[in-house]
Amino acid sequence: MENYAVIYPIKPEYTRKIEASLKTKEVRTRLPKLKMPYTAFVYETKAKPDGQGKIVGWFRVSETSTMKYEHFESCDDETIQELLNDLAIDKETLVKYLKGKDLKMLHINNYFSINPVSLNAIGIHYHPQSYIYITADQASSIVHFGSLPF
Repeated sequence: MENYAVIYPIKPEYTRKIEASLKTKEVRTRLPKLKMPYTAFVYETKAKPDGQGKIVGWFRVSETSTMKYEHFESCDDETIQELLNDLAIDKETLVKYLKGKDLKMLHINNYFSINPVSLNAIGIHYHPQSYIYITADQASSIVHFGSLPF
């Protein structure tokens, strides 16, 4: 079976910002090896108090970008603030997350919310750390289960 899509774990506070179109880029320290465009499913982590611990939506990744950490550090304040706005994160949190690694960004377009789907429903019995690859069958199951009424 060929990898088809990925599931990204995202904290509830950032999931809400993606849903509200306030977050247009997601930052990572590494990206999956998939041909673009690909489908990215959002696994909302179970962070307290409001995380669901389920897949809650998806978007297509048709563009990514990379910024060397050294370049990030040397950017002017206006450029940094624009980037932080796109990421919907504060500088201190971003720097702590990156730990000196390059910024790898997914451009989020056309986010779709779905009814929450558990990882167990698609045969995954562990929680993703950075991302996990899934097959076309698993992606279809997410879309199917996510469209069912509550």
